Amino acid sequence: MSDGKAGHLNQGMAVAEMVEEALGSRLKARGIKERPIVKIRVVEIRFKNAFARMLLDASSLFASSWCQGCLRCLRFLLKKESFDKIKNQYADIVISCGASTVGAGIFLKYENNAKSAVIMKPGLGRSRKTNLVILPRHDAPKKVRLNMIITEAAPNRIQPGHKKGSGIGLLIGGDAKNFKLKREEVEKVINGVLKIAEEMNQDIFVTTSRRTSSEIDSLLKNRLANHRCCKLLVIAKEANPEGTVRKILDSSEVVIVSPESISMISEAASSGRYVVVFKRSSMSKGKYEKSIANLQSHGYIKSAAPDEIYNTLRCFLTEKPHIKKIEDREKIIKRLEVVI
Repeated sequence: MSDGKAGHLNQGMAVAEMVEEALGSRLKARGIKERPIVKIRVVEIRFKNAFARMLLDASSLFASSWCQGCLRCLRFLLKKESFDKIKNQYADIVISCGASTVGAGIFLKYENNAKSAVIMKPGLGRSRKTNLVILPRHDAPKKVRLNMIITEAAPNRIQPGHKKGSGIGLLIGGDAKNFKLKREEVEKVINGVLKIAEEMNQDIFVTTSRRTSSEIDSLLKNRLANHRCCKLLVIAKEANPEGTVRKILDSSEVVIVSPESISMISEAASSGRYVVVFKRSSMSKGKYEKSIANLQSHGYIKSAAPDEIYNTLRCFLTEKPHIKKIEDREKIIKRLEVVI
């Protein structure tokens, strides 16, 4: 179930792919060598208006097996194209990521007599209606229910075994809720990256996101497009080839990530690379800051001010400290084996 946000979709797809691995593990345990056949379908949830979303959230509290064969709530509250796509879908497991998708996911669970997984807090006490709740540690409640699994970072599609390059990766996000990525901060990061790349003859691999402002896109093109060290520059608003982040991670020894994207930070920290998150002095003490602080306290990432990027990169590239990689994937797969 997609809410239209790329980061949430990426997390949902990651868990869907882990379902395939979990099924494969069950077959292997029974001596069956064939790969499981898993079909993944994405449905975007679009409401008629904000009130319709609130009403569906409230209605989902009372959803039960008695709702099977009805779908009246979804028909009245979702946009027609969204409902038409949902009503003809069958699923054995319904995966929701993002608060706005949880209500529809609960109704579809009962409609299909399926299992369900929710990434992030379901809210409104709805975790009782879900088979598995996947929560990053910064979202973990004081009392963890039996159907919850606590992860160090957000689920992602990074798999073990990929080669490691020797370059420098730069993953730039953009504006988000209660966060604005400033041009002057990105410019300081670029200065540090270019300085160390020129000194140590390092290749640079860069991508932006669709949330990146046009001002920062222009800055990156002006500073990097024709620079001898820059081997890849992807401006996501202009072209966004599939697998770009994976390619950058494969090509890099150290990766710098902007601080607002939990998904990008999680991918980088799961890849077995040195990870630097450039921080803002004015950043609010919200979920982004809590997530970064948690990952840094456990040794998965290093945060640095934009004007500290050069020194931080130099330390990693010359001293080669031990890399601590997030190992959430196997933990989630084992819980999915139980669910399915």
